[in-house]
Amino acid sequence: MKFNLTFILRMILPAYDVVYQTSLYPKLINKRSFQAELLYRYLPITFFLNWLYNLVPVIGGLIMPTLILIGAWHLATLPQIKDKIQTKLIYLLLAQWGFLGIWSFVGHTFLANSVAQSIGWETNSPFQIELAFYHLGLALATFYLLWNRSVHLLTGLIITKSIFLFGAMGVHLYHLVVFNNYSINNIGPGIIFADLIFPIIVIWYLFRLRSN
Repeated sequence: MKFNLTFILRMILPAYDVVYQTSLYPKLINKRSFQAELLYRYLPITFFLNWLYNLVPVIGGLIMPTLILIGAWHLATLPQIKDKIQTKLIYLLLAQWGFLGIWSFVGHTFLANSVAQSIGWETNSPFQIELAFYHLGLALATFYLLWNRSVHLLTGLIITKSIFLFGAMGVHLYHLVVFNNYSINNIGPGIIFADLIFPIIVIWYLFRLRSN
């Protein structure tokens, strides 16, 4: 069987498949069947993959970021995809802030104590629930990119989330230096990617998009 990277990425990266389909068939997003798939197919796959990778600390934290970046690179190689920079940027935001944002909401609500322990925080904090709803709000706003691919919406999302993430990275570093907090979700590879590397990548793409 011929090796088909597009097929593989569509199977293992929900955000890649969503962007791939909506880029080729823009009218698809207005169909109820597709909207139902977002809820009943793509989100459960995201949750399952994150649960699976979290079973392997350190290495697991590197798998999802690597796959997401491979997906961004591969979208640019598909000749049928137009507006490649904007498409890659929307895909990256959907993957990290959309689908994984819903995962963060679930983690900070239904799994709050275990998530707090993995970060090195105190448990039973009401501020964690507030953080959960922040992630939910940004995730839903990011999903709106499927219906409105405005550069202005992209810009607003990236400014808002990037400031939060850079600030969060500063807090993680502070707790590392002052409290020797080496917890996997305080300074592990997944956190370094999510809070530092990823926002730098999307800001760079945004500058490229707006300079065209």
